[in-house]
Amino acid sequence: MRSIEYQPKIDGLRAIAVLSVVFYHLKISYFDGGFIGVDIFFIISGYLITSIILSDKKRGTFNFKNFLIKRIKRLLPAIIFVSVLASFFGFLILSPDDLINFSRSIITSIFFVSNILYWTESNYFNQISEFKPFLHTWSLGVEMSFYLVWSIILIYLIKFLKQKQIIIFLIITSTLSLVFIEYIYTKGLLFETDLFGGFFYGKYISDTLFYNAPFRLFEFFFGCILCFIPKKQYGDFTNQSFFILGLILIFCSILTLNYKSKIPGISLIPAMIGTSCIIFFNERGFFNKILNNKIMIGIGLISYSLYLIHWPLISLYKYYNLGDLEFYDKIIILILSFIISILMYFFIEKPWRFNYSKNKKIFSVIILVSIIGFCFFTINQNGFVNRLNEAEKQMLYKLKTTADEKYCESQKSVFEKVLEKVCVNGDELNADMILMGDSNGTMWFKPFAEFSKRNKYNFVNYSRICNNFPHPADFNYFLINDFIFKEFYNCSEITTNAEVLIIGNAWFNQQFSNYNKEIAEGFINNINIIKQNKNFRNIKKILILGQIPAFSSNNLDITSCLTRPKFFKKEVSCKNYYRDSFKKNNFLENIKNFNFELERFAYEKLAKNYSVLFIDPTQDLCDKNECMHVGEKNDLFYLDSNHISNYGAKYIFNKNKILIEEFLTN
Repeated sequence: MRSIEYQPKIDGLRAIAVLSVVFYHLKISYFDGGFIGVDIFFIISGYLITSIILSDKKRGTFNFKNFLIKRIKRLLPAIIFVSVLASFFGFLILSPDDLINFSRSIITSIFFVSNILYWTESNYFNQISEFKPFLHTWSLGVEMSFYLVWSIILIYLIKFLKQKQIIIFLIITSTLSLVFIEYIYTKGLLFETDLFGGFFYGKYISDTLFYNAPFRLFEFFFGCILCFIPKKQYGDFTNQSFFILGLILIFCSILTLNYKSKIPGISLIPAMIGTSCIIFFNERGFFNKILNNKIMIGIGLISYSLYLIHWPLISLYKYYNLGDLEFYDKIIILILSFIISILMYFFIEKPWRFNYSKNKKIFSVIILVSIIGFCFFTINQNGFVNRLNEAEKQMLYKLKTTADEKYCESQKSVFEKVLEKVCVNGDELNADMILMGDSNGTMWFKPFAEFSKRNKYNFVNYSRICNNFPHPADFNYFLINDFIFKEFYNCSEITTNAEVLIIGNAWFNQQFSNYNKEIAEGFINNINIIKQNKNFRNIKKILILGQIPAFSSNNLDITSCLTRPKFFKKEVSCKNYYRDSFKKNNFLENIKNFNFELERFAYEKLAKNYSVLFIDPTQDLCDKNECMHVGEKNDLFYLDSNHISNYGAKYIFNKNKILIEEFLTN
């Protein structure tokens, strides 16, 4: 067990970690995997915190209270400063709703639980991540959880286990953790377990694993283990080889990982091994200069401040500017981030960390109470809605009324195998019409429920049953010739006598737009399987609701865009903003093309066995590269970037009312 000593290369590693995160957030080419910088920080923390505790225990000076206070003094002052700075600009820039959400994130960040906040928020109907200025503080919540839990565990491990036994414990725990994580990934998109009183039910698996500390401990343990492995005097060749290997593994991970990678998980192992190699092997030769130089050490010293300040600058600027960052925007943000982080290091971090006088304590408490008080006051004042003029207030009220409407009052299905709650109009067991698909199916429930009520039909919406029919687990399946998702053959979650099947779905994926024809045909092939399932034997009519003209996933939501306060002269038209997003990469054109292919295959293949009707929402909402998003009376057509509102669904239904009602009643 080795005690802690200053290692310049640790600051060099921190520099790599923070720069990879910053470049990733700035969307610099070749840094698609730059998010692993956070994971490098976790490994470094595991190593340093374990070293500190072991060193203090060896000297007999370890005190849990003092240990925790030191950690708080290390982290909190900079968070408070960034909170104050970001709150000022947030007040000028953010819409009332977004300012409320931002205030909540500041409060949870100060108490190191923002990871829990962002986990509980994660669902289809959330504001996108790029416009959450404190999203990056989730990692500090994970760090603090580690400090609290590991310090207690380590004390008992030292007391009852020998050095080799501790190593074995850490290896076994890390291995089991990784195996468990990979197993959880196989369970699909959502948790469908009633364990722990159904606490995890309906939560996204990827978000649960990403944000919560228990699923990140194995990363910290990679660093912890290094403190217990006996240090030998390795030769220069060995030190240099493993040092270079470490750098290669880290940079290969940055180059090869991306947002599709399952994080956390085994895909992090190369970067974790690489980081561990650099920490453990004591390279003092030429290659040591890669990390042990004034520039890298300097960046490492300001890495915490740089990590804290860069993301609010990016997020708030993009919120204000409504668009992607141009080259010069990135340069300016990068320079500002470095300037502010240097000032923070010398005037916030160091003074409050190493010289905590009585006056500083009083000042700190005043600032802390003030910022928390301001955040609660912001929430109480509805995000300072008075920043808007009267017309904007009325718009906000109408937009929120539309956005807050539920698609239905969901209830538990009479069929035990159906896990998600269902939307019902009438008698579920005697349904005349059923609506299937994902959440893009549920969004169509309202107008069809009203039709059913007028005509005394029983109507039910089942979301994500039959293995998320008609959607396979992965779009790549569609690229396999003649692929059919055979799980649909055996769907037994419901038995229905319904004669009408309505299907709504998130059909389109921009990343696969070059394969619109293959994917459209694959969907229709999957739908055609239903005729071979005895539980759906009475289906005679199929109505397909095509892909809505969804907004690009990185757009600011409509309510936020339309209700931003106008404190600055620069005003970016929301209409132009969304129009440009539809034009970018031929996004809308690709959606229209996909609907064309889906309709063509529907009539070509399904019409042999069923009466078929296809509705293309783009024909009702769009004209060339422009799509309606707000009605004449400020009614929202959209609930979020990928779901229409009840108003939008009714609008499209009414545009096709004669066609739809004739199809359903004749």
